[in-house]
Amino acid sequence: MTNRYASDAVSILADVKRRLPDCEVVVHPFAALWPIYETTLTVTALTPHELSTTARFILRVAALGVSQLPDLARTLGLSEDHAAAASADLLRSGHVVQMPDKGIALTDAGQQALSGRISSFIPQSHYLRVAYDPLGGVTDLGDRRLLNGYQARQRGEFVIPAERRPPRLSNLRMDDVRAAASRNRFFQGLGEITQVSGIQSRTIKYRPLTLVGAKETGSDRLIFSAYLGRRRLPDQSEAVQRLAYDGVDLIPQDLTRDLAKDWIAQAVETAEDRQRLETIVDLTERVGESDKGIAVEIELRKTAGDERERAESSKKIANLESEKRELENRLAQAERQLAEDSQGKERLLKTEEHREVLLRAINEARSELTLVSAWITPRAFDNRVRRGIVNALKRGATVRIAWGMPGSHNAEGSRNRENGNNALAQLRKIIPKSAERGLTIKYANTHQKFIICDDSFCAAGSLNWLSYRGEIDSGYRTESSLYSESQDIINLYKTQAEGIFA
Repeated sequence: MTNRYASDAVSILADVKRRLPDCEVVVHPFAALWPIYETTLTVTALTPHELSTTARFILRVAALGVSQLPDLARTLGLSEDHAAAASADLLRSGHVVQMPDKGIALTDAGQQALSGRISSFIPQSHYLRVAYDPLGGVTDLGDRRLLNGYQARQRGEFVIPAERRPPRLSNLRMDDVRAAASRNRFFQGLGEITQVSGIQSRTIKYRPLTLVGAKETGSDRLIFSAYLGRRRLPDQSEAVQRLAYDGVDLIPQDLTRDLAKDWIAQAVETAEDRQRLETIVDLTERVGESDKGIAVEIELRKTAGDERERAESSKKIANLESEKRELENRLAQAERQLAEDSQGKERLLKTEEHREVLLRAINEARSELTLVSAWITPRAFDNRVRRGIVNALKRGATVRIAWGMPGSHNAEGSRNRENGNNALAQLRKIIPKSAERGLTIKYANTHQKFIICDDSFCAAGSLNWLSYRGEIDSGYRTESSLYSESQDIINLYKTQAEGIFA
């Protein structure tokens, strides 16, 4: 875990451990999108007012007792129209008032402007762009990294199911609007905002975040936190927690892993084989957890307050590294035994190995390419995958794609179906008519995840092949699949596929 996203995830885990020492992280950091309205407000703000040269001369002459328009124009050598325009400007800005005899008289503001002691401000309308959070109210646009709907669909990330309530004038607290304006460089130097007079536009956007969930010891209650990069966002964290208290499901269905035994049981015949594979899966996950634990402790050691705390942290790191070496030795031994027993035809895929195997299957298939994945997202089902499938069809391969999750009739299920349909629509656009007959796509309501490449190999396990890239980033999670070149296992999954596509 060496890139920036992995480093952010480690910092997040360290921060959670520091803030919640009695909690265990059970939902590891994953990428999410927070729905928010990019809103343009019409506001009235006191604006610095620069008097024209003519208006300043009229103030001086009026201070000497000349008040009637013809007399002002004659004294200054101006036309009456020119003098009337400057006088109207002074009336609007409150520097003079009109008397019953139609003449003008200086106000206190006019006297002060004439003496040059204070700046002049007048009310003017301005446009202010803010972010409106249905759960948190008005804030400024901050880092401005807001995504539109198309970009959000392309990323295919989990959208936090917050209720989308467009802002109304009654929702806008003046203090929040003023605070947002104070952080807007275009409003620097303006006076106080006195009124929000209208809403010009409201566009739903999405702010990228990272969510993590921890569970209290002896409790089933999850505590969620939201982060932007490595920085915890208190307001968003509180809003997410309120959603959790209200019973909203904040864990993406794509993160819900099958138990290893569910798919291992399909692929092996003997209890001995089943036990060996379950042992490898368990050891692989434990090595991954040790890696995370070591990285988190290193982060915590950097912020230790004194030598004693640093020494304790170093001792924990040493113990974790020793435990990791032991686990790695056991894992290597189990994998060697698997390779020997299967004559090199079977191995377990780690999370980050899945993408390479998927692309290999797509690029090598000559007669049959079967892809079964609970969900599809544009991020995983990207242009490289789509182009590879088109090339497989041109080579004469039959390509079958089954996807969909049973019992997913909630808001997230709808979004996942939309993501999948959009991704598949992009595929259909680039398939030549001569190759269309080779493609079969089925919404199968399946929880299975496997791929088949001809009679060459298959792979099956817990990773959703077409919705998760398996990259080492902030959304990294441990997934496993059995890769096999055994004809018996390939035939077993071909039989599974026939049942799905029947």
